[in-house]
Amino acid sequence: VKVSRFDTPTGIAVLLSPPPSLPPPLASERAAIVFISDSNNHCIRAVLPSLGRVVTVAGKAEKSGHIDGVGDEARFCYPGHLCLMHEYLIIGDTRNCAIRRLCLRSLKVETIAVRPVRAKGMKEGRTNKGKTWPTGF
Repeated sequence: VKVSRFDTPTGIAVLLSPPPSLPPPLASERAAIVFISDSNNHCIRAVLPSLGRVVTVAGKAEKSGHIDGVGDEARFCYPGHLCLMHEYLIIGDTRNCAIRRLCLRSLKVETIAVRPVRAKGMKEGRTNKGKTWPTGF
């Protein structure tokens, strides 16, 4: 049996009042949902306190990359800090030099800013030309 483990999570966000329109298994949680970026496993997880469960909502443990997709089809490379904005979880995808968003209703991940280019330094510019390693919001 392979068990993923959490090193110190780099990003934590809390949804205090989950709406009933979330997909399973998030919809069954009536208490707060704690979202964690599990950086070393390249995925986003949700802690469901009342169920005593941790579920992966985006990405796949130990599979890095840069792919927009739904749930475990999406790929991250060391996701970092998180920020909740309405029904979206904003993710600093550090090693992909990208800012991504996860729709909590559909679990779809998409890149919203910064072209995923691994480059040293920082360059200001339009969202598809800028370069950065986002680490916090």
